[in-house]
Amino acid sequence: MHKNNEGYADPTAGKAINGVRREEYQKYLEELHGIKRGKIVTLIHFTGEDRRQETLRKYKYRVVELHKHNILLESMSGFKFCPDWPKFHEMLKGATLKPW
Repeated sequence: MHKNNEGYADPTAGKAINGVRREEYQKYLEELHGIKRGKIVTLIHFTGEDRRQETLRKYKYRVVELHKHNILLESMSGFKFCPDWPKFHEMLKGATLKPW
């Protein structure tokens, strides 16, 4: 807990400092992986439940957040999912993977 100059607890300052740290970490991850928040990415993956009926589909997702081990994506219809980084990069290249 942060304290102001009079020694009283100041939760607003603590929240602001933690928010800045979180933002700096997001920028670090954006530079590390080369993906920015808000970017629209097109991923290719299989659809269908039966292997004979599966087809390749392209879906557009918006990057919402980046995390240490995964990335949060949101489809245009509001569906969200978090693939891990290796799976995300393979889907980005066009590898034939299911998103979950």
